[in-house]
Amino acid sequence: MTEVLRVDRLHVDARVGQKWLPVVTDVSFAVRAGEIMGLVGESGSGKTVTCLSVLGLLPRTDVRVRTGAIWFHDRDLTAISRRDLEDTRGRSIAMIPQEPSASLNPAFTVGDQMTEILRRHEKLGRAEARRRAAGLLDEVGIPAAASRLDDYPHHFSGGMCQRVLIAMALACNPEIIIADEPTTALDVTVQAQILRLIREKAAQHNAAVLLVTHDMGVVAEVCDRVVVMYAGQIVESADIIPIFHRPRHPYTERLLAATPRMMQPDETDLPGFAYIPGSMPRPGTYATGCRFGPRCAFHEERCDAAEVPLRTLPEGNLARCVRTDELDLAETRSRA
Repeated sequence: MTEVLRVDRLHVDARVGQKWLPVVTDVSFAVRAGEIMGLVGESGSGKTVTCLSVLGLLPRTDVRVRTGAIWFHDRDLTAISRRDLEDTRGRSIAMIPQEPSASLNPAFTVGDQMTEILRRHEKLGRAEARRRAAGLLDEVGIPAAASRLDDYPHHFSGGMCQRVLIAMALACNPEIIIADEPTTALDVTVQAQILRLIREKAAQHNAAVLLVTHDMGVVAEVCDRVVVMYAGQIVESADIIPIFHRPRHPYTERLLAATPRMMQPDETDLPGFAYIPGSMPRPGTYATGCRFGPRCAFHEERCDAAEVPLRTLPEGNLARCVRTDELDLAETRSRA
């Protein structure tokens, strides 16, 4: 499959008082046409900052891309003009933001907000833009789509607002869609519908999807590959089946263990509630060596000796752990 997006050794800093502190460190990954890649980690791991870097939406005064490149095909998005970036964003690269009700402007109708995209990027007239907007709403399952164009966002439920945002993201047939926690504010039934819709529309348009989430259950539902982030670094990257059956980093194993699961037919006791002790470190407080070390059950003194590199394993996975070769995390999960 063709690579649509490649993030290459991205370093992002944030200003805290008079200091610039690293929030994303040496992040590299690629997303291919037609695939859904999950970007996973707890809040504060650097997922959203990475995506906002791709979109060029970082607050300029307080956050900066220090080094690295973001390649969209053969163009480095960190080096093009602001006008070129605005032309690319929305047309070739689209975003489905989190908090659907808060992501639509309450002062404008849904039709106004959808047609603005089509008129800006597709150069359509008002009537044709409305016709296309109605068709997009119909595609994502909004009943009586044409009559809903003149409704305001507060007339829609949370799930319907998320469908509107998906329709807006698909409006110009983008090559890549960045979905940032697209189901956070939705109940479980609507979440399943939205995930199915994203998967179907991505396949229909052969679009690449970068799905940002902290929920490994969501990853299992829709993703082809997974990149796991912790404290601004990638700690593991693999295809979906290997990462669920044999995680190679203790943080990934703990995320999987903390995912609720159904009881098996031969189980008589309720499954225990797993959690990761401690909390995500703040920028400027990262541990020397392994950043996950203070929360890791397998931590040893040698884990703190030096910065741990992201290493390619014999099976092709990537993992950032000095004990990867000696730990059987699949066996650890089976005993949890």
